Amino acid sequence: MSNVQKLLQTELDRYYVSAQILTDYYNTLDNKDLPDAPENPCPELVTQPDLLPPIESADNPNLFPRLDKLYNDSLRILNGEEVEEIKTDKKGGKLPPKKDDKKAGKKGQQEPEEPKEITPLEKELKQAINTEKAIVRYRLYMIKTIAESRIKEMRALANAVYNKLDDWIYYGVKVENEALYQIVNHLPKIQRLII
Repeated sequence: MSNVQKLLQTELDRYYVSAQILTDYYNTLDNKDLPDAPENPCPELVTQPDLLPPIESADNPNLFPRLDKLYNDSLRILNGEEVEEIKTDKKGGKLPPKKDDKKAGKKGQQEPEEPKEITPLEKELKQAINTEKAIVRYRLYMIKTIAESRIKEMRALANAVYNKLDDWIYYGVKVENEALYQIVNHLPKIQRLII
């Protein structure tokens, strides 16, 4: 799961760098000033690893809550949405979500500006960024799908190993018990020889 998390984060980082390169390219073509590149354009996928859900669901072995959360959070980051953080109190219980203060938005409202016409280069830039987003969505989905199949394979291998361990333990106990029975059966003969 750590590798999957790193892969998802790498894909998001790659997208943000590609979008920055595309923006710089089209701004250069349009003779616009290049904006300063942010230090860390992509937010972190996981900020509190202790609060991640379990890897497998206890009720349904085909559900993977942690993988689903990582994938959904990746899509939220890609779409520019805020990732939901699980807030907990000091005892570890979930806190209720805070209510937004809608009254603050009514003061100081400004008239909406008229949208300006989009130049062909800006239209091409949007199309290029949308294409890049579609590619990243596909790659994120492929990472999720491959991770699910790999987790299922690893679970099958782990179950096979645990079954073999059970058999080995059973066989080991059986051999020890047979050895003890043989010794116990020979004890009366040994006692007679000593006496």
